[in-house]
Parts: sequence; structure tokens; C-alpha cells
Amino acid sequence: MKKIIALALSTCIIICFSRCNQKTSQELPSRNPDSVKKIIIALNEEIFRSLDNPEKFRAFYEDSILSAFTNGQIMTSSIALSHELWHNYILPHDYSFRLFGNTAILSYLFTHYVIHNKDTIFHNIRSTKTFVFNNGQWRVACSAGTEIYDNHFKPIIDKHEKEYASYVGNYQYGDGHIDTVFVKNGKLYDKSGDPDGAWNFAVSDGEYMIKEELDRLSFGKDSKGVVTYYTITNPDGQYWVCPKIK
Repeated sequence: MKKIIALALSTCIIICFSRCNQKTSQELPSRNPDSVKKIIIALNEEIFRSLDNPEKFRAFYEDSILSAFTNGQIMTSSIALSHELWHNYILPHDYSFRLFGNTAILSYLFTHYVIHNKDTIFHNIRSTKTFVFNNGQWRVACSAGTEIYDNHFKPIIDKHEKEYASYVGNYQYGDGHIDTVFVKNGKLYDKSGDPDGAWNFAVSDGEYMIKEELDRLSFGKDSKGVVTYYTITNPDGQYWVCPKIK
């Protein structure tokens, strides 16, 4: 009788232990990066679809999330974050993914837009989210984004075209870096950041831009009317002067 009781007890323990192990294994995340990537991307799209539902949105986040906005603002809770949601967006694309144990990192591009009167303003954002596997679920623990500024300025007719020849030359762009300004097919180019040259098109009287940047370039003359430098002005108003050396 004792052997029967002992056998039954042992069987119960084995069954219980097996079930406990099975439950634990189900709660652990997959170690296959491709499988987890699919899960995280699907989860991220669900987050976007929940932007009009703050309560549902918070369910995807850790309560004490750390989130950094493109304007430098910091949010330290999912409740605070759920009150700052954008509702107009184009679903994410261009994913990059990394898996480190129970931590997954997803970076992607998406477009947020705002309608002002009859005009639509688009903001292209590169966002990165950190997901952690906690209590059997993937949740966002940290998120950050930076805006990608595209140049939407249109070229205007430049009334200084006859002065292009005086702009041609080498300029001291920075320590150990020389920029060359030249003319090709009647247009103004420089080689700063592009060995083949970038077209500098006029956007105002005496100010030029290239398509990939938001900085503005303007040429300066000395008291004799000779071009001796150019100035680069950042979008925030900061600037630096590059003297002409040849």
C-alpha cells in the first residue's frame, strides 16, 4: 500500500513539474531573431493603430516608460505619453531590428502629418523603440525619435549669375578641409561633402542651398568689392565664415 501511495505521489509530482516547466517555456520569448522580428513589427503596427485609443495604447507600454520626443521633450510614464499622441500618420517602413536576449530593438521610418487650413505639413521621423519581454509579454520600455528634415525650397531666378566667376575658388571650410566652388553648365556648384559637386541654387537674394541640406550659403566681399569668403548659416541662425584662400 505504501508503495502504491509513493508511486501515485511521484506520478503527481512528475506531472506537476512537467506542467510547470511547460508553462515556463511558453512564457519565455523565442530565441529566433526572425520570429521575434515578425512579432515585434506586428506589435508596433498595432501600437500605431491604437493611437486613437489611449487606454489600449498604454497596454503596449511599461508604466514607467522613458520616451524622448523630436523636440527634446521627455516623458517618463505611459499615462503622460498617451496624452501626447499623433493621430495622422503613414504606417512605418524601413525596419532595422536587433535581439539581445529578452530585449528587442526596432528602428523604423514613419510619416506624421498635420493639416493647417487647406495645407498639409509632413514630418518624416526616424523612431527607435526598445521592447522588453516582461511577465510573458513584449512591452515598450523606451522610445525615441528624430525628425528627418527634407529640403522643400524651390530654386528662384538668380540675379547674381554674372558674378559666378568671382565666386569660383577654394575656401577654408574647416580645419584640414578645403571646399571648391566652381561653375558647370552655367550653374553654381561646390564640392563640400560631395566629390562630384552639389548644385547651389538660389533661394533668396544672394543665398544658396543644396538639395540635401537646410544650411544657407552666401558670398561676402571686402571693401574693394572682391569676394573673400562665404558664410554658411544653419537653420537655427548659427553661422561660420569660410575664407577664400585661392
